[in-house]
Amino acid sequence: MLRPGGRIVFAGEPSRLGDRIASVPKRGAYALAPAWRRLLRAKPAPPPGGPAGAGAADGTGQDDHDLERFVDIHAFEPADLSRHARRAGFVDIDVRGEELTANWFGWFNRALEASADPADVPMLWRQYAFHGYLMLQRLDERLLEPMLPPAIFYNLLLTARRI
Repeated sequence: MLRPGGRIVFAGEPSRLGDRIASVPKRGAYALAPAWRRLLRAKPAPPPGGPAGAGAADGTGQDDHDLERFVDIHAFEPADLSRHARRAGFVDIDVRGEELTANWFGWFNRALEASADPADVPMLWRQYAFHGYLMLQRLDERLLEPMLPPAIFYNLLLTARRI
């Protein structure tokens, strides 16, 4: 419920094309994962499933990892988001994309990490992945997001004002 003049923000939902593009670094990481684990001397990730609640109780986050397949099961077109907002009585609608190179980098590294036992992923790797993601996020924000169409980005952001 918004008062007249109130603003709505719809953030972080995947675009259809961005979601398809994200599968490319994921597939690449899955192919390279065995070699990456050998290089790090990491054991493969424990199999999913185990006893209910085991991941959360032992600090591995395995339960959270098992939920991955249930997130981002929907994707949007920027024009569809704008149309829905217009039909709902919003004006000053702006849809933009967020995260292109950061997304590719993040999905690639996340897929590699998911293939290994979390205890075997070195802190140096985690720092590289985190800081690399932040650097590419700044590149996206400053250079690519203002210039490229929202549909190619993974995340779509909508802002609009209620009449």
